[in-house]
Amino acid sequence: SQLEARVVLAQLYAAGGQPKKAIEELEQVVSVRSELQLDLARQYALAGRMPDSVRAAAKASEFFQARTQAEPDQPQHRLRWASSLVLQGQYVDAIQVLKAGLSLPDPLPFQQALAATYFRWLDSLPAQDQPQPAQQLNFLERVIQYDPNNQRALSMLADLALREEQAGDQATAILKRLPDSATAPVIVEFVLGTQALDQGNVEQGLKHLEKARQGNARFPEVLNN
Repeated sequence: SQLEARVVLAQLYAAGGQPKKAIEELEQVVSVRSELQLDLARQYALAGRMPDSVRAAAKASEFFQARTQAEPDQPQHRLRWASSLVLQGQYVDAIQVLKAGLSLPDPLPFQQALAATYFRWLDSLPAQDQPQPAQQLNFLERVIQYDPNNQRALSMLADLALREEQAGDQATAILKRLPDSATAPVIVEFVLGTQALDQGNVEQGLKHLEKARQGNARFPEVLNN
């Protein structure tokens, strides 16, 4: 009968990777704690119960949309509203909800959530519908727009940039816009340096590779090149 004890117990089960037990606890409290529908939806998804996950996420979406409208300055409501939309596969709607949060005093959580949402959308595409390089670049460019240091996006761009095709040129163009930042990642300098060497521009290639080496002196591909 102790609601808070069940909530904490559900959190412990979730943290311990036991979604079925977390679900048992959450199902007993969501009728009085509607905000926990999102947590329940996540645990359903982990347990492979996707129809239940979508239903719980829809209820969570309604709840957090109403909370966002009532308290528009509270970022957590908007973030959780977007998360519930993502669980329903409504990526376009989730992105619009998150973009509206960029005008709040601290836009960083929304930038990170936008990058994660674009990746979630990319990963959700069925194997037979995996995007062609041009479409993949579109996703990656959006990720980089909101999270310039996202290592997964940079690694994928690096793979594309080293291809001898149009996608390689487009990926390189995206990477070339990043070194203006004082925190340009090692992988960006590595790709740009390798590209410059391939084009016969040794001076420019060495310049980028030296910057990469300064960022990570043990990166073997940089030392090789």
